Amino acid sequence: MRITFMAKVACCALLIPIPAVAEFKRVESESEFRNLLTDKRLESGEAWLLLQSDGKLIGEVETQPVVGAWIWSDGAQCSNGRIGKNPETGTICHYWEVDGKTARQLSDRGRSEIKVYAIGE
Repeated sequence: MRITFMAKVACCALLIPIPAVAEFKRVESESEFRNLLTDKRLESGEAWLLLQSDGKLIGEVETQPVVGAWIWSDGAQCSNGRIGKNPETGTICHYWEVDGKTARQLSDRGRSEIKVYAIGE
């Protein structure tokens, strides 16, 4: 009787869907970047960004406004901005990877921190 019960448990376990592992794909071109990420609200915790198609960058980090500008350069999105009344950040270039409605920003061309954003409308 115990074997039958364990067989049923094992069988049912096979029927439970397992979420797919995220398969992020690197954004390789400016046209792909514009199609996937510009003019869409990118949200991460207490921060959001909007990389506008006209090259402006706006958003908010922990209630502080974010303003700046961005361009595409050598396979990366490069931006210079300011958070609140802080000085400008200087130009920082980011690689981006996308998996469906999730994006990863790899700062300093992948040599620094990684931020994960939900891609909104």
